[in-house]
Amino acid sequence: MNGDLEALFRAVDVMEEDLVQLRRGFHQYPETAWLEFRTTSQIITYLEEAGIPVHFGPDLVNRDFAWGRPDYASRQAAMDRAIDQGADPQIIRQMAGFPGAIAQIDTGRPGPHLAFRFDIDANDLHETLKADHFPNQAGFRSKNPDAMHGCGHDGHTAIGLVLAKLVHRYQEDFCGKISFIFQIAEEGVRGARAMVEAGVLEGVDYLLACHILKSPENELAFYSDWSGLYATSKFNVTIHGRSAHAGLAPESGHNAILAATSAIANMNMFFQDSHGNGRLNIGTINGGTGRNVIPDFCYFEAETRGPSREVNQHLYDKAVTSIRAACEIYDCQYELEIVGGSINAQASPEFAEKVYQASQAVPDFDHSYRHYANRGATDDFAYMMQAVQDQGGQATYAVLACPLAAGNHNDAFDFDEACLKAGAKAFLSTLYQTNHR
Repeated sequence: MNGDLEALFRAVDVMEEDLVQLRRGFHQYPETAWLEFRTTSQIITYLEEAGIPVHFGPDLVNRDFAWGRPDYASRQAAMDRAIDQGADPQIIRQMAGFPGAIAQIDTGRPGPHLAFRFDIDANDLHETLKADHFPNQAGFRSKNPDAMHGCGHDGHTAIGLVLAKLVHRYQEDFCGKISFIFQIAEEGVRGARAMVEAGVLEGVDYLLACHILKSPENELAFYSDWSGLYATSKFNVTIHGRSAHAGLAPESGHNAILAATSAIANMNMFFQDSHGNGRLNIGTINGGTGRNVIPDFCYFEAETRGPSREVNQHLYDKAVTSIRAACEIYDCQYELEIVGGSINAQASPEFAEKVYQASQAVPDFDHSYRHYANRGATDDFAYMMQAVQDQGGQATYAVLACPLAAGNHNDAFDFDEACLKAGAKAFLSTLYQTNHR
């Protein structure tokens, strides 16, 4: 191993406690999509204190693609809570309602532009109260009701901050530009395209992200290519009927719940597709006002997924047809709102191989691998990958695999924190491959 890279790895080892404490701090104060105000404030403060310039605010987002962004009252409540929980009020004001941040280190020397992406939002989960859950034992359980870092984004964010600090400290070893994208609203695949459409990836030659996932071999490992991300559509449906007395005049009512459940039953009939297996999930449903009233409304949240855009689009189209037909049968009307979506993505083979070779230099990993099998996951990082590839650059999505206490999006999710410094080293080793002087 090159002596300069060994020195960088030793610097990561020295900052291991920083990685752990940053992760636990973010875990304790989770914020869901488009509401990551405290998280963003902490990111900005950390980077600026390290002397790194940070760009943030509305310019990072194209509002036409801000899918599923909560209403003004929800955003204001989240900003107030963020300040109560230690966010800098001035930074909160400067965000102007749009969290997320990008830091860039320009070495001033010719070379490629490498960008790293780190998602920062949490899940709509209520963290378990079980005594054997490590965050409960160690005192960093979520303080925010119905929000939890159940997918490792707290770890991703911690890695990004320490990585940026070290690259800034040792920038004389590198050439070109290095960007650190702290992306909002990955959950529900709502944030990446809004940032892409705002132009944040223009001029990027290489793009890399990684995700903490379960190790198939129960080891600490790195996979350089998590290709085959599914395409997906996320949508909310409101069905409007007509209320009536359920006993005296049921025929005069239009039952919105029956329309919804009929639509949902029919939506589940269209998975057979020779081009690949799709997915459909109804995540929430509620409606009606009482047992003796014909319900005049029903609301549900749904998603489709497919291994290709064509499979996903076919399943989505059939879902819409099912909703429209059920409403016609029950004399109801419906509203459908698209609140998120993403495309498929494939890694750039040359860059994925470069990342694989870089990971082999990291002594913390038990093994390095080239491919991590995808079995239905989606991630809007796919939009970022495509944007870089369309402009002639290269991109890959890696996996930081380790033992998990429970699976992603589970209320008992937790990961082995040893992966944090290993992940930071893998990023540094990749940077060393692409931008070392």
